[in-house]
Amino acid sequence: MSWRTGVVGFLSIAGFPCPEHRVWAPKITVIHNGVDSRHFFPDPLRRASVRRELGLSEGEFCIGCVGSLFPIKDHRTLLQAIAQAAER
Repeated sequence: MSWRTGVVGFLSIAGFPCPEHRVWAPKITVIHNGVDSRHFFPDPLRRASVRRELGLSEGEFCIGCVGSLFPIKDHRTLLQAIAQAAER
């Protein structure tokens, strides 16, 4: 790793470096998985508005997925699982 590297991020403590990473400790930060609930929180008015926009009634089931569309994310399996669940 270059000495010019400013920060090395790990997504969890489990990914925290072993000696072979050769990273100077002060440059390490852990980015904890999760959502900042001070910024993202349930908003009943916004929910109703988006459901109306999408033509969904209050009782209809809806799944949202946010993420990168890279093969490693395996969205194909998610879509297959949703299709199987819809058949039941």
